[in-house]
Amino acid sequence: MEPFSFSELLNTLDKPGSSKHKKSLIQSTTANDTLTCFQITQVIEKLNFSKDKLPILEHLFPKVSDQENLFQIMELFDFGPDQKKAKTLLGQPKDIETALKSKSVASSQNANLQQDAMKNSSFSALLDALGEQKFPKDQLYLVEVAVFRNTFTSTQVVQLLEKFNFPRYKLKALKILRYQIIDPENHFLLLKVFKHGLNKKRASALLNDEENELQ
Repeated sequence: MEPFSFSELLNTLDKPGSSKHKKSLIQSTTANDTLTCFQITQVIEKLNFSKDKLPILEHLFPKVSDQENLFQIMELFDFGPDQKKAKTLLGQPKDIETALKSKSVASSQNANLQQDAMKNSSFSALLDALGEQKFPKDQLYLVEVAVFRNTFTSTQVVQLLEKFNFPRYKLKALKILRYQIIDPENHFLLLKVFKHGLNKKRASALLNDEENELQ
């Protein structure tokens, strides 16, 4: 969406008396446009009631121009059920680990498939978003959304894991991220994140896809 038109939309949504018509205004104004995830978050933040956010997200999601940044939209939702509904609207599979493993197998079988790590600008935004979350479960929601549409270097994953304060959540995050790491030869860097020997063993088992080692 053009910056001028977008600014006009935001200004209109801010006007007194517009609250009753915000949903219809957003739907009509954005009918033929694409929007960035950041623009979508700005629009949805103008809505006064949480019940209106999900229908507008459903309307705007097909218009997203930068799906690698969908994690930004997840920051709008604080309530657990709303977070789950938002993830569904964003096309997230219910079983994220199985979906990622399938993608990993498919990419490994296709030697011509070029994989690039998440862009620096998007990655920096993701790190900032993780740092702003108060609860590790909310951090994991962001990681799940980001990881489904991005791949990462081992160094990037180290930085992501370091945003989690507790080892068990670092391991949960690694369990999600492991299939989207594009340089497995550098897996050893990830083990340095874990200080305790048992956690190192658990991390190694995850990276080697040996779930039984964690029992």
